[in-house]
Amino acid sequence: MDIQHISNLLNRHLRDLGKRVSEEYPDTSFPTLYHALASKMTFEATQQQALDDACHDFAQTETWPENLTARQSRHIQERIVKATNFLMHMGELPGANPPVIQFDSGVPNAQVLEFLLIDHWHLSGELQWWGESFRQAWSSDPLK
Repeated sequence: MDIQHISNLLNRHLRDLGKRVSEEYPDTSFPTLYHALASKMTFEATQQQALDDACHDFAQTETWPENLTARQSRHIQERIVKATNFLMHMGELPGANPPVIQFDSGVPNAQVLEFLLIDHWHLSGELQWWGESFRQAWSSDPLK
C-alpha cells in the first residue's frame, strides 16, 4: 500500500472527472440553498448503490466505469475530496508529524481506496447527520 500513490491517483482523477462534469453537466440554479442541498441529497440517496459500485470498480482497476453520468461523476468528485481531506488531516500524507493514523503497509491499495471512497464516505455522512440532529435538539433548549 502506497499512500502517496493513492493520493496522486485520487487528485488526478478528481481533475479528470471535473473535465467530464464541466463538459456534460450544466450548472443548475436553485431558488435557495435548501433546494440545492435537497436535490443533492435525493440524488445521493437514489444513486448510492451505483456510486458505491463505481467506487468499488475504481478501487479494483484504478479506472472509472465508462457509463458514469456527469452528475454521478460530480458526486464521486465529492467523495474524492473527502478522501483526500481525510488523508491530509489524519497524517498519512508526507509532512504530517506525527501521523494520527497509519494504514498497515500490507493492505492492498484497492482495500484502502474502498475504505476511503465508500466506507469513510458513509461514516462521515452518518456522523454529520447525528451532529446536525444534536445541534437542532440543543438549539431548542426548553430551559432557555
